[in-house]
Amino acid sequence: MRKLCFMLFAVAVMLCSCSSEPHPADPEAYKALQELKEKYLVLMYGEWRNEMPYDDEGSKWQVSLRLDEDNSYVLTYSIVTYGSDGEQTVARKDVTKGTWYLSVVRDDNDGLREVLVLNELQENGIVSRLVDFRDVDNDVLHIDLYPFSELRRAE
Repeated sequence: MRKLCFMLFAVAVMLCSCSSEPHPADPEAYKALQELKEKYLVLMYGEWRNEMPYDDEGSKWQVSLRLDEDNSYVLTYSIVTYGSDGEQTVARKDVTKGTWYLSVVRDDNDGLREVLVLNELQENGIVSRLVDFRDVDNDVLHIDLYPFSELRRAE
């Protein structure tokens, strides 16, 4: 009986000594993430665009990325051609939708890497895309969204 009481007492002490507060697995990355969100999160919201030449015939590659406060996103890649009258025609358009968030992950050399995570909703599940994040201000978002390295805020 004494052994049973002692064991119950020991279990009760162990349960009471456990903290209910979460402890991050990587405190350094967690701290970096909190700083990243404080500095940049409110600047991320909105629509960002850029374009570049696609070929020698005057076609342009256009990208549009809309980041909403509810953490949804819409990413649109388009190839636009221009006729002799200047009228533009969309030759190809790819649209992905899903959720987004900023994160800090460990790279191959155990350093910290700031990324924009784009979770694309597909029929068979979710595909996550990690996009290197550099910085953002009121006008320019610096990310490595191939082949673009910066997007400008849409007006």
